Amino acid sequence: GMLELVYFGATSMSVRDACGVIATLVLPYSLSTIRGVCEVILDDVNPQTCLEILNITYSEVCRGRTKMTNELRRRCLELIKEDFGSMSIECLRDMGPEMAFDIVSVLHSNFKGSKSNEDAAKDSSYEPTAAELFITSPRAVHKASEAREQFKKKKHKSSFFK
Repeated sequence: GMLELVYFGATSMSVRDACGVIATLVLPYSLSTIRGVCEVILDDVNPQTCLEILNITYSEVCRGRTKMTNELRRRCLELIKEDFGSMSIECLRDMGPEMAFDIVSVLHSNFKGSKSNEDAAKDSSYEPTAAELFITSPRAVHKASEAREQFKKKKHKSSFFK
């Protein structure tokens, strides 16, 4: 990993190791060449590496590095929006508030932007679930209405509610 990088300029360093090198060694030792190699390694954004890469983009070390703070961060947030459920979220325990807000914002916009049942019903490829069919069927609506009326009648007859 690191020795291979220092002596040969090439590496089989993992994304986790590259994040560690950027976070701890690059600035104190002015390792700009090594930083460049590590940043190339971080281009491998996938569900297994996404959150670690995103975390480093919020660090002080990346301030002023638009490739890291804009482009790479955007790619990570897009992947979170698409595939958050398959990611290991253990590293989120150590995230800062700005990263937490951005993740929640992306997930919120994804949730908020999902099709409503009415909009989806207009889409020809949409197939309602069994629960949606049951809830909206005329029989179910009628039964719910009857049950509501019976409850109201019982409520007025009961001494408990007086």
